[in-house]
Amino acid sequence: MLEKGWSIDNPAYLAAGQVIAATTNIPLDRAFKKIDNIRNSSRSDLEAWQRIALIAGWSDWDLGIKDVKTKSTKTKKTRRVIKKKSKKKKF
Repeated sequence: MLEKGWSIDNPAYLAAGQVIAATTNIPLDRAFKKIDNIRNSSRSDLEAWQRIALIAGWSDWDLGIKDVKTKSTKTKKTRRVIKKKSKKKKF
């Protein structure tokens, strides 16, 4: 969650929205889910029926849509792993 920062697809926002919805009965978590579905429906690798289903409210998990990882996230993770391994090898 710390890697994504202030990005709208950060899972911390959904978690906070669920807590707010549970305590105040304001459906903030649904707004975050709807924004995520609209963003996912604009992907070019989806078929027309998948885009319509996402806009209608189905989640990408329900439709079997796999998440596409970006290269920058993978390189950051691999850099951290390399740094951790190099620190462990030093005596």
